[in-house]
Amino acid sequence: MNKWITIPLILTLSTLLFVASPPRIDNRIFYQIWESGHFILFAVLLFSLFKWKKLHLFPIRSNIISLLVISMFLAVSSEIIQLNIGRSFQLSDIYKDMLGAVTGILIASTIPDSSNIISFKAKLFTTTTALALTLLGLQPLLIATIDECLILRSMPMLSDAESS
Repeated sequence: MNKWITIPLILTLSTLLFVASPPRIDNRIFYQIWESGHFILFAVLLFSLFKWKKLHLFPIRSNIISLLVISMFLAVSSEIIQLNIGRSFQLSDIYKDMLGAVTGILIASTIPDSSNIISFKAKLFTTTTALALTLLGLQPLLIATIDECLILRSMPMLSDAESS
C-alpha cells in the first residue's frame, strides 16, 4: 500500500476514534461505516506495520505476537482515553480492533515479498481466513447495505423515508 495513502488514512481514522458520532444518523449505511472504523483502522494499521521492511529483521512468529500485543495495548488505551473524554468504554470496540488487527496481518502475510514466500496451501488458508474475518468485521455494514438495497427495490416510493 502506498505510504502517501496509508499515512493520511491511518491519521484520519485514528482521529475519528476520539470524535463522538453524530447524535442522530438517519442513514443506516453511513452509521455502519462509522461503526466499522475500528475494524478498518486496525486492519490498515497492522497491514502497514506487518509490511514495514525493518520488521522483517526478526522471525515472523515474534513479529506477529509483538504486533498483536501492540494492537491490544492500542485498543485498550484508546478506550481508556475515550472514557476520559466523555465517551464510553466499549469491549465491542476492542473486539473490532483486534479483529481488524488479525485481518490486516493475515492479508499482509498473503502478499509475497522477499521475506515471506508461503506455500499455496498456506496462502489459500490465510486468504480464506482473512476473507472470513473481513466479512465478520464488516457484517453489520454489509447487512445494512443489502437491506437498504432491498428496501429501495421493493418500495421505491418509501425508500426516501427513514428505514431504521
